[in-house]
Formats: sequence, structure tokens, C-alpha cells
Amino acid sequence: MEVDGNVVGSIIGGLIALIGLLATAVFVAIRRNGDNSAEEGNVEDIVKQMLAALTGRDDVLRQMLVSQEGMAGLQRQINDTLRDVKIAQSELVKTTASLAETQRVIAGTIKEIEDGLGELVLIHVKMEERAQERQRLGKMVDEGGHG
Repeated sequence: MEVDGNVVGSIIGGLIALIGLLATAVFVAIRRNGDNSAEEGNVEDIVKQMLAALTGRDDVLRQMLVSQEGMAGLQRQINDTLRDVKIAQSELVKTTASLAETQRVIAGTIKEIEDGLGELVLIHVKMEERAQERQRLGKMVDEGGHG
């Protein structure tokens, strides 16, 4: 069981306060008698009342500890969630970098395709020019041969 230092400090502080209150009650009982001697029954009653108060506080202390355990469990869940978020964030950064690299590769591929298409267009234009040149030469030969 994990106990927070603040809870331990609070419990110890409460116990010290109760002991101080007990000592004050005993002192007051002694002073009431006036002769600095306490009647045994008077002090005993006060001690019994203080012990009853302490016993009654036992449930409160138990509830505080249970509550603290619940809060510690919640804190562990929060820490686990934060760890998971950091892991997911790290994965997201990696994925983003991977996507950026993929985008660069795609852009390079598109550029290569555009360059290839440009070359095909030039080849097609040259082939058309040559076909037209052959047609023109063929006509000249045909005209020269018939003339």
C-alpha cells in the first residue's frame, strides 16, 4: 500500500494535536482543584473522554486512508494515461515524419512521370515531324516521278 507523505503528516499532526489537547485537559483539571493536585476521578474521566475521542477518530482516519488509497489509484491511472499519451504522441511524430517522407517520394515520382511524359510528347512531336517530312518527300517523289 502506497501512502502519501501528506497523509502521514496529517495523521501525525492530528495525533500530536489530540495529545496536546489531552495534556491541556489534564492541566485544566489540575488547575480546577486549585491546590495543584488532581482528583483521580476527574483526570480519569477526562482521559476516558479523550480516548473515546481518539477511538471515534479511528474511523475517520481509516476513511482518510481509504480515500487516500483511492486517490493514489486515481493518480496511478492518470500517470498511466499520461504515459500512454506520450507514447501515442511519439508514434504520431514518427508517423508524421514517415508521411512527410512518403509525400516527398510521391512528389519525386510525379516529377519523374511528368519528365517522362514530356519526353514522350517530344518523341511524339519528332515522330509527327518525321512522318510529315516523309509525306512531303513522298509527294515530291511522286510528283517528280510523274512529271
